[in-house]
Amino acid sequence: MNLNQLYYFSVLAKYQHYTKASEELHIAQPTLSKAISSLEAELNVFLFKKQGRNVVLTKQGKQYYEYVKVALRELDKGNEYLRKEITGDGAQINLGFITSLSMDYIPELIHGFIEQEDKPIFFSLKENVSQELIRGLKNEEYDAVFCTPNHLEKDIEFMPIVRQRFVFACLPDHPFAKKTSITMEEAGHEKYVAHSPESAIHHILLNMYTEMNILPCIVSEANEDQAILSLVKAGVGCAIMTDSLNIRKFDGIAFVPIEHPYVRNVCMAVMKYQEKSEIVRRFIKYINSNTKKSIQHDHHV
Repeated sequence: MNLNQLYYFSVLAKYQHYTKASEELHIAQPTLSKAISSLEAELNVFLFKKQGRNVVLTKQGKQYYEYVKVALRELDKGNEYLRKEITGDGAQINLGFITSLSMDYIPELIHGFIEQEDKPIFFSLKENVSQELIRGLKNEEYDAVFCTPNHLEKDIEFMPIVRQRFVFACLPDHPFAKKTSITMEEAGHEKYVAHSPESAIHHILLNMYTEMNILPCIVSEANEDQAILSLVKAGVGCAIMTDSLNIRKFDGIAFVPIEHPYVRNVCMAVMKYQEKSEIVRRFIKYINSNTKKSIQHDHHV
């Protein structure tokens, strides 16, 4: 059995007339007759019976026709899906990203790309920590993710997109609150609320303090910026975070810039050897074309 036989069968079942079916299929009538006979022999059942100069479906043929119609419709859907994937016409892009990009960078990125393409594009978006985003990328849950790079992942390409500066979050009456900036050493000697170990920033900061021979006093941990800031506001401790609109909207907290050269590099990550649709390839190209500008201006608020 092959796809041509099923398609020939469906057309003959529609017309129940060999000549009309042959004309629509643009094949000779003997070719159609041979294909149907071969299908019936393989199925070991008659699908048609003669009725005068025409043919009609048998009882089994009528039932089989219903299944074949469904199968061919589903196949057409699959073909249409692939067509859209190849041409980028109305296709979908699945993105994952760290929370600090959710208020400005990601929305601006999507808006710019949709304007460039000038066609409907469906974006599926999910926030998570870098470790989980990379896991999802490897499991083909995402077409691309925006996260902190992990260069141990040799099958993933990490393309730098933005640099995020660090800020010190504290209560407005803290001695540092009125300063224009502080050093990382100064921040490191405070009691602070840390990001939980599954977050990349947790390890980035610990590595920095190890190099400075500073043992940070961690009084609490949380895995989300809003939870950390809530603890800061409650007076549990201070925090070191990447600057973004996400944290700046939080009232009752002072954010003090931490002096350079301390920044967090954020990358767009894609699988190196995974086949990508046309729309995803264009999206990656769009990101790359805007990368230089983003890095030069250090994405922060």
